[in-house]
Amino acid sequence: MFKTENYNFVNICLSFTYSSVFLGLMFPYKFPLFSILIFVNSFILIFGFSKSKAVYTGNILLYVFVFYTLLYISSIIIFSIEIFDFYISDLRNSISCLLLLLLSILLVKDLDKFKKLIVTFYKQVFVLSLICSIIGLTKFYLELNGSSIIFFESGGIYPLGTALMNDYNSYSLGLFFGLSIGFTYLNYKLKFHKRLLLWISLLFIVTAIIFSGSRRSIIFLSVLLIIFFLRNFRSLVKLVAANLTTMKFNLILFRPLFFITLIIILYFSFFQNIKFEYLNLDVIDKILFRVESLGSPNESFSQRSVRWDLSSNLTNSMDFNNIIFGNGYNYWSEFVTNNKDLGSDYPHNIFYSTFFANGILGVFLISTLLLFSLITYKKNIIFFPLFIIYSISLLYVFISGDQFFSNKSLILLILIPIIYETKCKNLKTNN
Repeated sequence: MFKTENYNFVNICLSFTYSSVFLGLMFPYKFPLFSILIFVNSFILIFGFSKSKAVYTGNILLYVFVFYTLLYISSIIIFSIEIFDFYISDLRNSISCLLLLLLSILLVKDLDKFKKLIVTFYKQVFVLSLICSIIGLTKFYLELNGSSIIFFESGGIYPLGTALMNDYNSYSLGLFFGLSIGFTYLNYKLKFHKRLLLWISLLFIVTAIIFSGSRRSIIFLSVLLIIFFLRNFRSLVKLVAANLTTMKFNLILFRPLFFITLIIILYFSFFQNIKFEYLNLDVIDKILFRVESLGSPNESFSQRSVRWDLSSNLTNSMDFNNIIFGNGYNYWSEFVTNNKDLGSDYPHNIFYSTFFANGILGVFLISTLLLFSLITYKKNIIFFPLFIIYSISLLYVFISGDQFFSNKSLILLILIPIIYETKCKNLKTNN
């Protein structure tokens, strides 16, 4: 339980601001929650609910992020001819995330407090992903019986399967973060009822991912389950070898088998008792069609190949200044001009989009931030769930991403290592 001292209030508010980013991937809450939370945290900073402000010590990556943000804002304002809705959205994201970076540095006093904030963040995301998976499964059940929930309809489109968003890849990405956190919790010493609840929760999340209609999620889920199995199988072998001649061997082998058997029994008994008065087979057919297309990678990537070929052609027609500094968002209109079949579209690769908007300079800056974040996540055990979701996010933006500031979750995943390194430098300076 959280204590009632001031910092815990700050901890909850700031960590929920982080969590709201991933909630936005999974649930269409239809109001500016992130902006409201930024305002609340600003209010806390200004009016002194946190008694002890942090001492600021900068680091090179912090300056790189700030410089890239200013470059991005200035280039799209100066060079972009047309104004799109997402143009305004990206500007709002860049300013909001700069504020979040400032608030995190000033409100979180030291490294220890930041680690506690991350732990709170994990708990919130896991609970939110569980809730969204249960809502998704309920929606899917109703859809199979010919019913729908009007709230989830957007632009005349009703999300497929368990997805609560029209972008089912976005929905599954949010669930993946909760799943990776849950797998981490399995390594903790938990009482029987807590471990049972954790297994059931993970089963809900896995089922929601499978029926989300996202092809990528099936691939990533398979890889994640294999990694989880190999990690735990190695640990189990070591434990068995160490206790082979003792009675502990029976307990070591019995507990995981008991949990797995019990979960399977509960799972199948639940689905056997569901009676479908009207089975909407079209929903199942659409999900199966998307899954079966995984067997034809050329078909799955055909549209992206068209975009990447067009992007390659556009780079050849750029002048020297555009190559170095970019040309804002004008590449969107060029996509429409050169390929009318695509409509209003983008390259589906973060490096192409960054190159068109901010040139080689922007690509260098964003590559530095992406690589630094990956190294930071890999070398710190507390960031293991973030390492998993960050790795998946990188794969997403390499084959589907547009601008860095179009993806709020990626921005947050870059900010966390920057804040962490800032706090580490503060610690060294103070010592």
